[in-house]
Amino acid sequence: MSVTLQPIFQAIGFSDAGQQTALIKLLHASGAFGAVPGVGVMLDDKQADALLHNLTFPNLTQATHYLHSITQGHMLRRPPGSERAECEEPEHFKQHRGALMEALQQTGMLSAIKPARIYYDHVLIPGAVEGEVKTRLDMLRNLWDQGVRFGAIHLLGSERTLRPEFEPSADTLGADRAKITTEMQMMETYYYAKSAVWPKELQDIRVFEVNSFNRPNGERANTQDTIVSWQQTHPKPGEVLVVSSQPFARYQDAAVKSILPPSFHIETVGAPALPDVKISVAMDTIARQIDVGFPKLLEKLQSRRRMPQTEIVMFDPANINVDAATYQFRSNGDANGVTAKGRYTTDRWDPILNGDPILVHEKLDGKIFVADGHHRVDLAKKLNAKGAGPGKIPAMVLREADGYTAKDVKIIAAYKNIAHGKNDPVEAARVFKEANSGQVNVDLLPHLQMDKGNLRMSYSMSKLSDAALDSVAKGEVPAEMAAKVAETLPGDTKQQETVMRIISQKLHQNYDVSQNSALPILPAAPEKPEKKSFLSFVDMLSQQQAKTPATGLAC
Repeated sequence: MSVTLQPIFQAIGFSDAGQQTALIKLLHASGAFGAVPGVGVMLDDKQADALLHNLTFPNLTQATHYLHSITQGHMLRRPPGSERAECEEPEHFKQHRGALMEALQQTGMLSAIKPARIYYDHVLIPGAVEGEVKTRLDMLRNLWDQGVRFGAIHLLGSERTLRPEFEPSADTLGADRAKITTEMQMMETYYYAKSAVWPKELQDIRVFEVNSFNRPNGERANTQDTIVSWQQTHPKPGEVLVVSSQPFARYQDAAVKSILPPSFHIETVGAPALPDVKISVAMDTIARQIDVGFPKLLEKLQSRRRMPQTEIVMFDPANINVDAATYQFRSNGDANGVTAKGRYTTDRWDPILNGDPILVHEKLDGKIFVADGHHRVDLAKKLNAKGAGPGKIPAMVLREADGYTAKDVKIIAAYKNIAHGKNDPVEAARVFKEANSGQVNVDLLPHLQMDKGNLRMSYSMSKLSDAALDSVAKGEVPAEMAAKVAETLPGDTKQQETVMRIISQKLHQNYDVSQNSALPILPAAPEKPEKKSFLSFVDMLSQQQAKTPATGLAC
């Protein structure tokens, strides 16, 4: 069966139809498809869509190699050893700038990319020309103002010599009265100058400068080289936020992911592109994104090819097994995975309300287990026994023979419920915790919009210990406060639990935070403080504990 370029476009981040037709337009304008009869430099929507669906290949591997070949042959615009600012703009790019900018906008390469979470263990600032470094540092400050928090900041610079024609700092004097001649020196100078007026809490975050020296052949380091240098400092695995700028965010995301192992969960954000961005620079960046991520892209597509489409099959509920301990992510359920809150009490089966496909796991021995739909299976079995049931019910089947383990299927089912808004914040936190345990294939999980509902808060709480999460589940500490603790003390379970106990005590003491003599003197909170005020106290307490040995606070 022949394939198009669509699955490859999806794999590199151009997921919807509009983005894909826009990318076809950009490829054509670069000359990648040669002369197309009857059209000029720019394709219209109908022509681009026809080319997208009629350009076919025997298999994904050939399609991927084809895309790599045409992008490297026609979209690369920056000569070796030069900077992006030196890319020449072909005349036909200038003549069709409006249409090309519209296509770039449609791909998402010009718009700002915002973070999905509110806490990251590491923030990476990749090196760039001077103007882009300023933009990235400004974005870092803006993220802080928006409530995003970080464990450490890493400036990833190099020994690239500054270019006076477009980098004003070249040969000026830095804070140490020495001449600024390299990218690393320029980044340090800008960081400390800008951070001098930042909020004190942001100033106090640890900053590390990682200098990647030139390659042995004299060429300057690229993004991958700087990530290799950072990796050699032995950073602790965790959440990584790469602060880039458009239109380079996708390229730098692919470059970072090409080096770091899966234990680093990478997300890349970027400030919007400047209005005068060169078309040639954006084209060049697309080509470099595909090239730098090419091995991982092939691997990803091979894995996707092995992943069959989920089938919908009709099952007799009597043949569907239940193992709530393995598959049900909700707590407080009975042996059938049925909770008091979700239990059906109706005496009839409504095909509209109850007829959505359940999710089942087919084991290697052929046995079928329900993963999502415990309550509907329970209802169907009871009604069928009375002769008032639906008979067979529809189910989507995930098979162990196709690589889906029981843990994978449990978390997939949980993600499905979370996406539909059917989640408790603590239960969602436990799901995220298990998803990132290393025992689940995260490539199989559905994509969640982390800016919806309480998902950011739940994701933050997934950094808490089990005992700390239990205190939230019991109502001893509100979820919003627990998330604050997790953001400030990620991974430090002893200190998390210490702070959570103190918060719980203070909540039962009318928030009189001065009563605990083991704490430095803090202003006593009023008997009924505003939630915002007490959250500030939680933040202060957590940050104080982060700077204190684990035995330094007593409860």
